[in-house]
Amino acid sequence: MKKTLRWVNLLLMSATLVGGVTSCEKMKKITSNGDAETATEQVAEAEAAEVQQTAKQTLPPIQVTESGQISTDYQAGQEVSVSFDRFPVDYDDWARAQAQLGHSLAGTVALELMAMQLYYYDQAEGEKAIYACNTEVDAKGLIRLLQQKFMQSKANKGDNYVQPYLVASYLEGASPQNAYHPNTPYEIKVRMSPVNKPQEGQISYTGIDYFLQINCNGADTNWRGIEVAELKGEEYFKVFNNASIAVGVKQIAYKSNPEDFDELR
Repeated sequence: MKKTLRWVNLLLMSATLVGGVTSCEKMKKITSNGDAETATEQVAEAEAAEVQQTAKQTLPPIQVTESGQISTDYQAGQEVSVSFDRFPVDYDDWARAQAQLGHSLAGTVALELMAMQLYYYDQAEGEKAIYACNTEVDAKGLIRLLQQKFMQSKANKGDNYVQPYLVASYLEGASPQNAYHPNTPYEIKVRMSPVNKPQEGQISYTGIDYFLQINCNGADTNWRGIEVAELKGEEYFKVFNNASIAVGVKQIAYKSNPEDFDELR
């Protein structure tokens, strides 16, 4: 029922909420504590489906702001931020965000994180977003990593390898010390590599490879590499090399309880 609780929270924050808050508050109670006096499991599931459908119809588009554009003309260390108010609820929602951000280098990095988080909530929908955001080889590699980070013993936040907070570690304000509680609206910082200039594609693809870095407050080295390619025949930028972003993130600090992590909305 975790996914349903997320839908309810999104509905409650939506300015275009239809149907009133009362029913959503009821569903929130059902999904958070399984209150048998409020509804049976079958009724809860039926109401969950209704809540999801209502959310799809009423949630406004993801609100995105970019502080600037990283130039495709190399400027060493050029840094921008991308902020957004929520994560996508399904692939179509993600695709609408891609229409806003997919022509931007930094925006494409944000789309990658959105696709990863969508995979956490819905594997099938997330896979579609990951394949749309990455080259095929990189999509397969990322999915293999996320299966280990998200899908195995998903509910066990005490498992050292399971990291539901992986995406949160890239959001400003989040850190191991505060159980990866990010600022809102969510914000990421992306910069052009200070040392690696864009390269023309060779052998496996035709295009230009841009070496970017994203700030991570949960890693020993804050600026982590991610490559984005402008490929011939593609409408949007594609993530070309993403190997480092799903590994090397620190566990929640020992003075904090892993259960203190609040899942991203």
